[in-house]
Amino acid sequence: MFVSKAVSIDAYDATDGSLCWRRENVGVGTSVNSPALISDTLVGSSTDRLLAYNPRNGEKKWKYDTGETSATVAARDETVYTLVNAQKDGDKYGVASIDPATGDELWRTAGLPESNSPLVVDDDQIYYAGHRSDVYALSRRDGTVQWQTPISLPKNGSPSVGVTDELVHVQSGIGEFATLNPNDGRTVWDEPLDTISSYVPPVVAGATRFVVEETTLHAFDATTGDKQWSKGLSSVPAGPLSVVDDAAYIGLKDTGLVRVGD
Repeated sequence: MFVSKAVSIDAYDATDGSLCWRRENVGVGTSVNSPALISDTLVGSSTDRLLAYNPRNGEKKWKYDTGETSATVAARDETVYTLVNAQKDGDKYGVASIDPATGDELWRTAGLPESNSPLVVDDDQIYYAGHRSDVYALSRRDGTVQWQTPISLPKNGSPSVGVTDELVHVQSGIGEFATLNPNDGRTVWDEPLDTISSYVPPVVAGATRFVVEETTLHAFDATTGDKQWSKGLSSVPAGPLSVVDDAAYIGLKDTGLVRVGD
């Protein structure tokens, strides 16, 4: 099990929790900045670079400069994607595609607004949520913008994004949701709901979209937005939500890991 902390990247034995290796003076340690294990390479990030390690012993394999922006890692099908500061190309922000085996840049796209949200990747596209801006879909093949959609979410923060086979799920931190068609960015539905969500990325499992309010877990129909149920939590979340099989798991600041079954 690999963990990005504020000052290190750690590897633990998943069976007993013992520390296998640690690399100091790296890592960011935010709740949306997990390392990615891909092509027999562990790719993590620090303030302005990606760092790749041998997952068995922690030996460094390569590093990649992302410019003056906090790097984030997304991985899919033997490729790594990261936010970059693209000022050398004449524009401020962008996305780069990286070969995880070598650290070589495969392509870079620029001209995007600032983003504070993690990249989300599906089979064909990368979804980029601009800060106080639009949602973009980029081609995984070469980074070209496939569509750009303004959504009526508040302009005081970055939306967060989740994706399924048929919909792109977008939400703000003050309880406004939207779903978009992944093929053209068309809005399927867009409405405020009677909840205030935490800055936890949306999670969709099956036909259900899970949303974490400050101390409540809500379940909505992923297609229509109709509320299915709500469950109170004992404290605010300390990180993102995960859904496995028939249960949802979330870490809470005061009580630790909580399982919500069925």
